[in-house]
Amino acid sequence: MTQHPLGRQLESELGVQLVDLTNRSVTLTPAGVAFLPDARRNLQLAEGAAMTVKRVPAGISVPSWSALPPRRRTPSCPDFSHEPAISFPT
Repeated sequence: MTQHPLGRQLESELGVQLVDLTNRSVTLTPAGVAFLPDARRNLQLAEGAAMTVKRVPAGISVPSWSALPPRRRTPSCPDFSHEPAISFPT
C-alpha cells in the first residue's frame, strides 16, 4: 500500500510519521493519534467557513475605510451609528 502524496507532504512538514503502512494495513502512529482530533476539528472549521462564505450574496463590495475621504469615514446612516456586532458560531 502506498501513501497519498499529501500525507507524505504533511508528515514532511510536521517532521513526524503519522501512519504506519504495510501491505495489509494502515495504522496511526502515536503522533497520528495525537494529531487526529485537532485535524478533525480544523476540517470542521474549514467546512463551516466555506458554508458561511457561500451564504454571502455575490457582487457585494465593501470599500476599505482607509480608502474613503475623512468626511465619509463616519457613516451618516442611523443603522451604522455603531460598530456592528460580529459573532461566529462555535
